Amino acid sequence: DAAGAWQTMRHDHAAHTSPNAGWPEAACAGALGIRLGGPSYYGGQLKDKPWLNQEGRQPGPFDVAAASRLLVMACALAGLLALAGVALIWGII
Repeated sequence: DAAGAWQTMRHDHAAHTSPNAGWPEAACAGALGIRLGGPSYYGGQLKDKPWLNQEGRQPGPFDVAAASRLLVMACALAGLLALAGVALIWGII
């Protein structure tokens, strides 16, 4: 869901403690319609962290394959854009 990815990414990216990881994690949560993040244990202590895409459903085992497909598609798109950029710079296109 590209619209869900965009909307969740724009809304929830800053809720992540990492300024970099929030963008892709929020986009993935929105694209798959799942919620990610939330309370987590670190060193045996519970840290109350916000949810990304709080309205999303609880992720299940089948979401691992969907996330893998999403990653492959994103990498393929990035590779194509990089090739197009190189082709433009070299005057091939």
